[in-house]
Amino acid sequence: MRQRQIDTKFWTDEKVQRASWLEKQVMLHLLTRVEMLTLGVITTTLSSMEHLLNGVGRNWSTPEFPRIGEKHIKRALAGLKKRGIIEVQNTGDITVFFKNFLLYQNWSSKVVKSWPRMIEEQVPQGPIQVVITETCVEWCREYKKELPDEWSG
Repeated sequence: MRQRQIDTKFWTDEKVQRASWLEKQVMLHLLTRVEMLTLGVITTTLSSMEHLLNGVGRNWSTPEFPRIGEKHIKRALAGLKKRGIIEVQNTGDITVFFKNFLLYQNWSSKVVKSWPRMIEEQVPQGPIQVVITETCVEWCREYKKELPDEWSG
């Protein structure tokens, strides 16, 4: 099983601090899923998120521990998008991109050079591919990382 570190600075980010309890729960869930790409991108479904957030076989709810349904997840994703924390593409499956994920990672040149191929092969086509690519290029320029050949033209 892969392990992923979440930098503690992530939780002190002003946008994250202002997120609701449910938004933070959905963020933590997505950030720790094994399917999360190293760019901070994950493609999943609402039903999968609902199933995993509630625990296997759990179909009950209490006031202290409410069941998280698809409508709650949609609301949390909309709130996170409105706060500028994520970009979302919904084409049946939901693709979520954490916009500041790159800031909280240590990237080697080898990993940076793998990004174009990762985006092309593992991120569903659509506007989110453009957003992710633009974010990666901007990050490379800001942090003086050499752009992959595919993006340097």
